[in-house]
Amino acid sequence: MIHRNSNSYMIGEGEACLIKYGDFSLSEMTIGNSTFQSTMFFLSDEIIKALHNDIPQKFDLSKPSTDILKIAKIERLTSDIHSLQQQLTSRQQQVNLDEEIASTFRRLLKSDSENDLSIFLQSLSSPIKTKLPILFSDKQRLLLPLAALAKISGRDLPEFKKEIAQEYAVSPQDWLNDKRLEHAYFLLTHTPDSIENIAGQSGFDEPGEFSRLFKQKFGQSPQEVSETAGR
Repeated sequence: MIHRNSNSYMIGEGEACLIKYGDFSLSEMTIGNSTFQSTMFFLSDEIIKALHNDIPQKFDLSKPSTDILKIAKIERLTSDIHSLQQQLTSRQQQVNLDEEIASTFRRLLKSDSENDLSIFLQSLSSPIKTKLPILFSDKQRLLLPLAALAKISGRDLPEFKKEIAQEYAVSPQDWLNDKRLEHAYFLLTHTPDSIENIAGQSGFDEPGEFSRLFKQKFGQSPQEVSETAGR
């Protein structure tokens, strides 16, 4: 099952889905003792640009397109995926993965009678925007600079900074530091890690700067919070 924002999409056996660049989560479920194998591919910008040229006609995108396109079970697609899996696990074959994936999509476009795939591919120039409150559902993103966070969120950097300033009435860097400090507070009160390690895990390279900002926000030093928590 694929989850994005407030929507969930069930993907069954033999089915596939296309997901626009942006934040999503994945959960997997089996029935009884059954097993399954799933494969995920990432389309490079070069593949997407090449596929744009193969779209038979341009479509009106005034209406928002879906951010996840489910593809029903197609025997040829299943066969292509199995072939790619075998090639990737074989050490005796050289695989041009981009070329193989592009060929698979070209075959799908030829059978795209409802134009769903064509419209989806054409819409990829407009990435899905991740809502700012859930941007840090993956705490590893706290380590990233603002420019990288902007890209992940589906915005360019000026738009990203402007939206933060409008929504939170603080500078983008202060907003990011605030998220990092909240995570650091949680780690200080719930884990046995050292203050220096927690600073690094929260995105601060300089322990001194971390301690200064921490005390400024919480009124206590990291050491004091740690001791109060009984660590």
